[in-house]
Parts: sequence; C-alpha cells; structure tokens
Amino acid sequence: MRTYMAGIQAFFETNDIELRWKKIHRLFPAKVKKTGTKMWTTKDINVMLSSVRDLRQKALIHSLAASGVRRGAILDLKLRNLQEMPNECMSLLVYERNVEEYTTFIHAEAVYWLKKYLEYIRDDGEYIDKNSPLFRKTYQLGIQKVISMNEDLVMKSIWHAIRVSELRTDQQK
Repeated sequence: MRTYMAGIQAFFETNDIELRWKKIHRLFPAKVKKTGTKMWTTKDINVMLSSVRDLRQKALIHSLAASGVRRGAILDLKLRNLQEMPNECMSLLVYERNVEEYTTFIHAEAVYWLKKYLEYIRDDGEYIDKNSPLFRKTYQLGIQKVISMNEDLVMKSIWHAIRVSELRTDQQK
C-alpha cells in the first residue's frame, strides 16, 4: 500500500496539489512483518542441512548462514570473489564494483561444502575459471553455457530445505 501511495503522493506534490499526507498516512493498514517472527538458529540450520542431499543446496545454505549475505547477493558472486584465508576460511567480496561493496567471511565448514560443490561440477565436465558464477543453475550437459542462479531459484532452494526439514509449515511463510 505504501509503495503504491508513494507514486500518487509524488504526482500530487509535483503538480502542486496540497493534500494532508499525515492524515492520509494514518489510514494505512499496519505494517506486517514478511519474513517470520524469529531468526534461524544454529540448530535450525543444522536440521536444514541434514535434510538436503544436493551439494549446491548444502553449499548455498552454509554460505548464506556463515557470511550473513542477502539472497540477492548470491546472483552476482563469481569465483574471483573468493579468497583463501588462514584457518581454512575464505573471504567473500559481495556486490563487487558497487557502492555497496563489502567483504565478509565464511568459516571452514562452509568452505568445505563450497569446495566439494565446486569439485563436483568440475568433475561433471564444466569448465570453471575465475569469472564463473559461484552458484549456477543446474544443466543437462557440461558443454552448455553456465548461468548464475537467479533470485527465484535461490528462494526455491532455501524453501525446499525448510519444507523437507519441516521447520515451518506453508501457513507460517
């Protein structure tokens, strides 16, 4: 509602039509939290990880949980954004060449699953270089062009893990 009204408010203000926006905003419905009522605990993450078998899902969940990045950041991550660190950790450059660029880190367990996933796709015949996407869509043939996961696919992967782990029912989404 607020998003739709912002455009209408901008239209009226641009055309010098005075309205009492404070009163209008009081009529808006209360904001509803979209993401749920609590954070995922370490136990929840472990339940999700034990419920999925796919290496990409395990690496994705580990990377998101360890680094704290938003799911939208996954889309633009390339292998060049990873850098080895001491104690078997890695740094991850997020939003490369953007004003929001920052570096975060993933721990040894996340690195283990990420390397296992990358080894799997290499063994599957995929050519990987520093410009390859960190997480890619699945494909049928190793010779096909590699395409990065899109946000919808990231969400489906996460919700699949949540659903099979039975941490939340569909009514709790």
